[in-house]
Formats: sequence, structure tokens, C-alpha cells
Amino acid sequence: MKKKGFTLIELLAVIVILSILALILVPIISNVIDSAKKAAFKETVNGIIESVDNYVGEYVLKHQDDLVYPVELYCNGSTCEDLNGEALEFKGKVPISGKVILDSSSIIRADLISDGVYCGSGTKGNVEVFSNCSELDHTAPIIDESKLSDIVILTTTNTLTLSIPLDLMYDEETNITGYDIDLYLGNNKVSSMQYTEPNITFSGLLNNTEYKIVIIGINGNKGKISIDRYATTLDMTKPTITYTNNPTESVNGYFKNQTLNVSYT
Repeated sequence: MKKKGFTLIELLAVIVILSILALILVPIISNVIDSAKKAAFKETVNGIIESVDNYVGEYVLKHQDDLVYPVELYCNGSTCEDLNGEALEFKGKVPISGKVILDSSSIIRADLISDGVYCGSGTKGNVEVFSNCSELDHTAPIIDESKLSDIVILTTTNTLTLSIPLDLMYDEETNITGYDIDLYLGNNKVSSMQYTEPNITFSGLLNNTEYKIVIIGINGNKGKISIDRYATTLDMTKPTITYTNNPTESVNGYFKNQTLNVSYT
């Protein structure tokens, strides 16, 4: 009796079907696994928040005094402890970064707690977890008021040059990723540039004209904050050039000690 096997076309069809199933199922399975891991990490963060009750009780027993708020406990992979070295006791793996903040005895929040894979922030029962801490940064950058005097603006009749300190703004969660500079004439934006050290220059401007400079700081989660500055281009007419002396003989093709007088408004 002759045995019948699969033809090449049938084998190719099976391979194609299996490939299609893999393309469909692998992302679904990966998402399910990722969701399960995020849920587990969320429970870990909630457990850390719950452990604060024991921390507060032990502090009162040890010092015979109430805790002075606010308190911050920093996690470093080995422990989560306050500035005095007193640690939280909880089950599970210690986060490698982030902190637990006690604003009061009833207001306790996790701030960018990370295990190196996931990152969580929030209060008990209301913790958000993402793969990247930058996704949890919902706040705008902060302007360092002490650096405002370091902003330098220079103008000519048709240019404006801006220099700013790179630490003009800061963001503790996701840092400053850059500055955008917008230039306005009245309410109209006439130019926009990304700031590069040590300065940027806008050219082709009108003379004797006031411009508004908007400095926009951007953090790692695209949060923005801006400050405004104003500058007026110079008003100079075409200079008049006259000779105060006029040598008649040149030396090597140049007139020695020829003096010019340049006057302008």
C-alpha cells in the first residue's frame, strides 16, 4: 500500500498559517504578561505605602515623640529609609529608586518608585504604573528664579542674540530635555528656534522694533513652562565715513596711518 505524504504546497500553507497565528497571538500574550507584571508591581507599591503605618508607630515608640512632617524615605535597592537611616519594613523586593513621601499621618504617596522595569506613583489604592518613569511626570518644569539675571540679550539694528544658563529651569522627575525659543512681533510669531549653547541669534529683524522672546523649558514627558523677555533692536542710520588725514603715498600697497572717522546716529 502506497503511503501519501504532505505536498510542498501543503507544508508552505501550514507554515504561513502558523506564522499568522504567531503574529496575532504573541503581542496578545505579551500584553497579558505585561499587564500581570504591572498589576503585581502595583500591589508591591501599595504594600510599601501600607508599611508606613508601622514606620510611624516604631518612630513614636523609639523617640517618645510624634513624627515631624513632611518626611521622605528614599529607596536605593537595599532599603527605603529616611535621612536618619530609619527604614521601612515590608515584604518583597526593595525598589532601586524613588521615594515615599509622608505629607501628614493620613497623606502618604509613592513618588516614582521603580524596580528597574516598572515605575509607580500615587497614593494607596490609586497607584499608576508605567514602564517609564517619565510617563508619570504630570508636572511642568520649575523656573530657578535666581538664574533669571543670567539671561543675556544683545541686539543690533537687525539681529537679536540670546544667551541663557542651561540650569535656568529644572525638573526633579524627568529633567530638562531642551529649550525652545519663540520670537514674537506683537502677537505674531516671526521665528522659532531650538536653543543651543552658548547662544542663538535671530537675524533679518526690523530696526528700532520691540520683540518678545518666549523661553520654553521642556521636560522628559513633554511638560512645558515658559517665561517672557522683551528687547528692542537698535536704531542706527547709515554711518558717514570721512578721512581725518589722507596719505598720498602707499607702502606695499597700503596707506600707512590712514585714519577714518565714522559717525552715525
